[in-house]
Amino acid sequence: MFVSGKTVISCLGVAGGICAVSVPIAINGRGAYVMTKQTSLQKCDNMAAGNWEKINFDNNVHNKICWSLGNGAVVSIQEEDKYTALFKKQWNWLMGVESNLNEVVSSDWGKICDDNSVEPWLLFDTEGSVNYLGLCSNSKLEDTKFIKRVGNVPDVGDARSWMLQICDKNCWKAEEKLENKVILKEERENRNNWKAVSFYHQKIKS
Repeated sequence: MFVSGKTVISCLGVAGGICAVSVPIAINGRGAYVMTKQTSLQKCDNMAAGNWEKINFDNNVHNKICWSLGNGAVVSIQEEDKYTALFKKQWNWLMGVESNLNEVVSSDWGKICDDNSVEPWLLFDTEGSVNYLGLCSNSKLEDTKFIKRVGNVPDVGDARSWMLQICDKNCWKAEEKLENKVILKEERENRNNWKAVSFYHQKIKS
């Protein structure tokens, strides 16, 4: 299990200070530093052609990862890229490659959408383990995409594992407003429209 991350830069002791390329590392459960690399993650496609196994969204090391939605749900190519980029950044934080969770959220996603939205909205996280992000755009609220993450942000040394859900349409019920923004929180979810995101890794054949 990886519990924290940092970067090592090796330099030659010569005039001019020649340095090698930085290498991300993390501390495993035994307190030893081991090399890590950014997660290879993409939307699942043609899984029958590989040796895939379902995994948790956690800080275990996996060679190659893909994601899919349950119940045959589909997303467009443009949306797929935005979801993939966000999942990858979040997973890299769990792995210790990204050092600050607040810095790994893609600029496409946020908790408030105001200036470029026809229906401004504001997300409120549930105290504890439920957090939301929305895809800020000029879409109406009913057509706006949201992601829900369930699981506490862990302290250093704790196991890290999250559950993710996606909603791509009609995600919320009756409106409540604050300063002309629609307030969005867990008790206002249209629960049937939220789909679990599943993750798989490709096992290396022995």
